[in-house]
Amino acid sequence: MVLPRRVRHRPGPDIKYCLQSDDSVSQEWVPQGFTGVSDAKDNELWGDAGNIQLFASYDGWDPGRENDPLPTAGDCTPAELEANDACNQKGVRITFVQSRTNPATGSPEVKYRHVLLGWTYVNSADHVSFDGLHAAEYPIQKGVHAGGIVWYGNYLYVADTRNGMRVFDMRYIMDLDPDGDPSTHDEMGTDTDGVKTTSNVEVKTKVGRHDNVWYSFGYRYVMPQVAAWKFKATQSNPKGSYACVSTGAPKASYISLDRSTVPDRLIMGEYCRPESGYPSTGRIASYPVSDLEGRSADVTAEGWANYLPMANGGAQGAAAYNGTLYVNESKGTDEPGNLWRFKWSNGQLVQNGQAVKTARGAEDLYVERGTGRLWSVSEHRPGRRPTARRTGTLPIRRGRTTASGCSTPTS
Repeated sequence: MVLPRRVRHRPGPDIKYCLQSDDSVSQEWVPQGFTGVSDAKDNELWGDAGNIQLFASYDGWDPGRENDPLPTAGDCTPAELEANDACNQKGVRITFVQSRTNPATGSPEVKYRHVLLGWTYVNSADHVSFDGLHAAEYPIQKGVHAGGIVWYGNYLYVADTRNGMRVFDMRYIMDLDPDGDPSTHDEMGTDTDGVKTTSNVEVKTKVGRHDNVWYSFGYRYVMPQVAAWKFKATQSNPKGSYACVSTGAPKASYISLDRSTVPDRLIMGEYCRPESGYPSTGRIASYPVSDLEGRSADVTAEGWANYLPMANGGAQGAAAYNGTLYVNESKGTDEPGNLWRFKWSNGQLVQNGQAVKTARGAEDLYVERGTGRLWSVSEHRPGRRPTARRTGTLPIRRGRTTASGCSTPTS
């Protein structure tokens, strides 16, 4: 008698969440960075709001503009803009995800809300206005990828690949539809010149202040940028390539927070694919967050590792906790990624165990300390794209929960 061969299946994620169908199939928004209240607060509580997670997405689909050498000019005619708001380059949006037990029903629920990030400037009428994070000062703002985000206290740090980091303040989120009725075009107060303004969230093809009306590509909420950190060294990585050098300014491809150290540190690393003449697999370093909050002096990177010990590079996210560095390696659209674990030994990173297979297009990592969970987000395959995956259980807590399939949050 011939016994059947035993087939071993790789374990699925403990939990995964999916977006609603319209968001899940969108070609426009590509998920990237991930953070949450465990980063934001030492006690992992934000009032009675429950468990809050955030992920960032960049606008990766711009029909009419994709091949234009000057995206600020664009190829979209006014008629095309009116017909398809995807012609607008919207930049980056943040999705707030709330998981809690509904106090009225006693049942668990998951809800999410999108918030557009805005870059503020003074327009030709000498009024404060805002644009999407691509903004108009090309090429300085071209290519904001939001590959990593960190929520710390009142501030949200967003990785800006070629420049450093953008800073946003959670206390200053504009509500452009406070009565919840888009048709009323609510009053929005006055500017310093005393001119009254209103809002319009019905029109999806405009952003900023136009003729004393505030627009936001149709989004109810906008969080404007309040500061930025820029690299002092010259950026010498070749443009138009994933290759990296090991000197000069790095790429800010992803960021995360390590609360297991004193002081709390922001981790930054770069996505690199080695090629001839460019052997770097990516550098990684940390910054004391308290120094970043001070904004009164330069902040020096500490703990640089010039080469991540990954032969093919491809790090899309990293998170550190209690001496272990977890790194997500993307293998593209057609095969699962790898989750690597490393330890520091005499200032060098040493592989700790074998890689764990994870999602296609594995992205940023987020440590949820109280539950011992490691979360990620995947970027590929509209229509089959989870917003968040719990990739496993960290060794800071015993046990492992079972996979629960895919649930669909409400908006």
